[in-house]
Amino acid sequence: MRIAIDSGPLSGGHAVRGVGFYTRFLCEQLTKLSVSKKFTLEVFDFSDNLGKLDSFDVVHYPYFDLFKTSLKIPKEARVVVTIHDVIPLLYPSHYPTGVRGRLNLFRQTMNLSKVGAIITDSEASKKDIVRFLKVEQEKIYPIHLAPNPNILKIKSKIELESIRQRLNLPKEFVLYVGDVNYNKNLVNLVKACKTRNLALVMVGKKLKELRSEEFKISDNAEEAHLRELVREMKDEGVYTPGFVSDKELVAIYNLAMVYCQPSLYEGFGLPVLDAFVCGCPVVANKTQALVEIAEDGAMFTNALSPQKLSESLGVFFDNKSERSKYGELGQRIVEKYSWKKTAIQTYEVYEQILKAR
Repeated sequence: MRIAIDSGPLSGGHAVRGVGFYTRFLCEQLTKLSVSKKFTLEVFDFSDNLGKLDSFDVVHYPYFDLFKTSLKIPKEARVVVTIHDVIPLLYPSHYPTGVRGRLNLFRQTMNLSKVGAIITDSEASKKDIVRFLKVEQEKIYPIHLAPNPNILKIKSKIELESIRQRLNLPKEFVLYVGDVNYNKNLVNLVKACKTRNLALVMVGKKLKELRSEEFKISDNAEEAHLRELVREMKDEGVYTPGFVSDKELVAIYNLAMVYCQPSLYEGFGLPVLDAFVCGCPVVANKTQALVEIAEDGAMFTNALSPQKLSESLGVFFDNKSERSKYGELGQRIVEKYSWKKTAIQTYEVYEQILKAR
């Protein structure tokens, strides 16, 4: 079997986001798997090599852009596409597309009817793909992702303290890692921390940029949440170190009192698993995908209410035994996830669509 995977997400802005991590770690494990399964794997940019695709048995697009015509269907090769989520379709007023975007969505949806299989990150995302993109559910394969293999629990207090001081972080804090999209519900997270006077560390390049005087936010309705977030983040208890190295990120997870995923919606939630690896307890909004992934390893709450979110976060500052309990629960849950397992299940999809040819 000859397999090709699009390397597009490994460059540009996607490289440091979930889709970039997914592509990189999946390709690494498929490369290892190719030895025992005896298949050939090539990873290259499809956009520059469309004519090359028909020389493969399976071509895999690890990312699906709803509003750009990125999905090209070769004549001979079987196509697999990964759709991580359809969040913009759930919140259309916060993700305006325009006429061209709507036309591209139509074209992309038409091309989905020609693919052999769709992989997605969770059962929750599968339901939404069926609902919004009108794809037959038999064609969709939920395959869970896994934590960053570079994340680990650090036992050296000296090493942790050194990084804490270098990044100028407080001794006790709530942690959030990620982007600033509307679905992340960050305004309520900041409000919740203010309610109990809890320090909040928010890691992400865009979060740092938001506090810069040079960063401009439009007056458009879809960016109203950003304007409110900027106002709330003026509090001195909010720390934004910006983009950090892998080593620094690992240390921050280990230093945090609790990790919070307050999202209104997630297709998966990779930082939750990363926190679990470090023994960091997690508070998450009770949404379908996060419950599916974290199971009983996280404390679930109603993050639509800053007061309720604040109460849940406060537990891990006030009660050491609860912090230990949820730290251990998370470490037990995360043992179920590995990129090797993700790669094996992905390869099984490749095999299945070739047999059905």
